[in-house]
Parts: sequence; structure tokens; C-alpha cells
Amino acid sequence: MKGLRQVRERAGYTQEELADSIGTSRPNVSAYESGGRTMTLKMANRVLKEIGQSDVSGEELVVANRLKAYKRARESGDVSGMFDAAKAVARIGERYTLTREGDELVDEVVDDALEYAEKVAVGFEDEAEAEDEGGDGRDFFGRRITPLDEAGDDLEEDGDEEDDGRDMYGRRI
Repeated sequence: MKGLRQVRERAGYTQEELADSIGTSRPNVSAYESGGRTMTLKMANRVLKEIGQSDVSGEELVVANRLKAYKRARESGDVSGMFDAAKAVARIGERYTLTREGDELVDEVVDDALEYAEKVAVGFEDEAEAEDEGGDGRDFFGRRITPLDEAGDDLEEDGDEEDDGRDMYGRRI
């Protein structure tokens, strides 16, 4: 699947020339090419109209843009960014008719995101791993871990909970 950079270069445009012709800045064009900025379908179609490309659809440029964003987020460990990009790719795949290559890329991204989510979920089933991976008193997401005895749970010596009219979070029941 061709991304913005390949389409731009094939048409003989520099980033600066393309930016001027579509009414944006060169840094924006660079960010669209790298996946650092979300390309809308409107912007993709404006680019294609300006440079006269007919063998690539606006939808494919948007998928290529979100695919790059997905890969950047995956490599940097940005789970939220990764899933945002995967959702965007999946929505494009549902809404628009893509080439076979485009459909395969959509499936690949969605499958990879689901597989990653499953690995994260399975990894947290092991309570020891979920509690303090780095030994710094924080969980996987950087949240401070509060041991149960500090969290306000009153446990008797024999391990039975006292019945003080509160649930495990200290709320009155």
C-alpha cells in the first residue's frame, strides 16, 4: 500500500511544494507521512486531487497513515496510541471499499492489536507480575501499588475479615 511519501515523490513534489499547494505547512506534511498526525479522508482526497494521482484512493492514504501511527505506537510502547490507531484502521476497513492489499493490512493491524491485548491480559492473570514488575512499587501502568493492609482492609490475625459493615474498598454496605 502506497503512503503519502511514495505518492508525493512519484508526483515529483517536495514536502514544501505539496504543503503550499494544499494549504498546510511542511511539518504537517512530514507528520502525515510519518503517522505522527492523523490524516483525514478530506485531506487525503485534497492531496490526491492536487497531485493528480488516480491509482491510489484517499481511503488507502488514510489507512497507510494510521498504519504508520500504529507501528510507531507499538514500537514505543504507547498502548493507548496503538489501540487508537488500530480502531481507526478498523473503522476505515468497515466503512470503505479498499483494495485487497488494503483489506489485508486492516486485518493484520486488528489481529495484531487483539493478540497484543490478549498477551497483556494473560500476563496480568499472574498476580505477582501484575503487582510490581519493575520493583519500584508501581504496576504496569505506573500506578502506585497499595498493599491491602495499607488500603484500609482490616484483617484479623487468623486471616478472616472483620464484619465492620464495609466492603473491601472501605465503603459502607
